[in-house]
Amino acid sequence: MIELEISEQQVITTLGWFRTRYALFLGLELSRKADKQSIEEFGKFWIGDFKQDWDNAFTTLCEKKILTLHNGEYQLSEYGDSIKKELDAQTPFYKYEYDNYFLREQHSAAHSRFCKEVYGEDLSQHGLINQYELSFLIEELRQANCKKIVDIGCGNGKITEWISQQTNTVILGVDISSQGIAAAQERTKHNPKLQFQIANLNTIELPDTYDAVLFLDTLYYSNNILKTIELACKACNSSGYIYAYFSQWIMDESQKEYLNANATILARVAQELKLEFTAINLTDSGINHWKKKLDVLNKLHDEFINEGNNELWEYRYNEALRYASWEDKKYARYLYTLKPNNNMN
Repeated sequence: MIELEISEQQVITTLGWFRTRYALFLGLELSRKADKQSIEEFGKFWIGDFKQDWDNAFTTLCEKKILTLHNGEYQLSEYGDSIKKELDAQTPFYKYEYDNYFLREQHSAAHSRFCKEVYGEDLSQHGLINQYELSFLIEELRQANCKKIVDIGCGNGKITEWISQQTNTVILGVDISSQGIAAAQERTKHNPKLQFQIANLNTIELPDTYDAVLFLDTLYYSNNILKTIELACKACNSSGYIYAYFSQWIMDESQKEYLNANATILARVAQELKLEFTAINLTDSGINHWKKKLDVLNKLHDEFINEGNNELWEYRYNEALRYASWEDKKYARYLYTLKPNNNMN
């Protein structure tokens, strides 16, 4: 790939995600005009303080024929689209999202209270896993006598550390967010059972084999779930397991068969790989989660505003609103336990 400034990379990636679910989370129309102002505003929300000055980037990207400009609207050229795909493999848009999130949440007392009320404990949670849901994983890890674990998508390591303390296990946590890993590595100073490193879920190469590989609501960021599960199988030792929290949404009730524990995207991958698996149904927990988030966020709105964290509140609220509005009959959630086939190692 040609050498690009960080500002140029950010513009390319932002424009590439301009008409995706990231727009829907903000209540934006996918068909809105991709002019300089709207691209800047979209990027500022998701990239936050990590966003660089883009003034020159639009000009230089057009000169490099990566962008085209027509009637005031920017678009990736065919060449630009190929560059965007390469950037997504190295620095996907959600890396900026989570760098921004972990920077904001660590300075927010309102967000800490939000986590305590929604999840039962402030572990800087971003997904759905509350203390009730975590209790099932802890029991599974204890029953399997796991001593060495890898947590793929560990964020800032608070959940990783909590699991380690509850199970007395050694855990390696990996995440694409440099901001998250920087915070996580601080935890190793007082807990020798923890290690953390930056890694990309889609290109991960783990240094060892483990009793358990954890995907705590992180498989949604895989470019190819089958390939990711294959890599996870190879990372398990002969008695190891894969544990994955996984939510399945459908667009229409005609697809309701895919909500069955044996028919979700993850279940079908496991079947294709000939993996044995079990599933704990957490659907009611997942449905109630998004609605509780909305209630708590509405209650704490002024606290977020008064501490200057309006964008953090909007970030959590817009996501919660989108999924709380999803019809209950179009959603299912499970904690899967997959047993790797030893022939795959």
